[in-house]
Amino acid sequence: MTKLNLGCARKHKKGYLNIDIQEPCDLKHDLRTPLPFDDSSVDEIYSEDAIYLFSMQEWRQLKREMARVLKPGGKMEIFCDDFEYTAANFLACKDERLKWGYQLLCIFSGQGNEFDYVKNAFTYDKLVSDLKEEGMEGFKRGSEPEYVGWIHLTCYKKS
Repeated sequence: MTKLNLGCARKHKKGYLNIDIQEPCDLKHDLRTPLPFDDSSVDEIYSEDAIYLFSMQEWRQLKREMARVLKPGGKMEIFCDDFEYTAANFLACKDERLKWGYQLLCIFSGQGNEFDYVKNAFTYDKLVSDLKEEGMEGFKRGSEPEYVGWIHLTCYKKS
């Protein structure tokens, strides 16, 4: 089985090909360019804490590529910040310096290097809509308590 962890950073998953533009990773690849896999050749795609680092145009291209390489019936699992939650918390914490600083970090990211800048934002509905455009179905939203403020979305490519 071919499983990809896209934009892995330091969150490597066992049994996956961990792909990022920076090392350490299994495959160094710029996700703003076409994925180096044949059409319908990947069983599973996982991405955590990465898709909002792509501009709207880059995201349109990446989601197309993800759908292109995924096999019919293949699984896609995405974790990303929920912008509705982040924005509400930012407004609620604006007078509390420490919490406010954390919310700014969620909105703009760490900016530790040229690749660590938030360029996009997602809500659950927006992410589902974007992936439906690429032929995904069977959407399921995770509800793990440790991921409050995150979107955990699982879906599958139409067979």
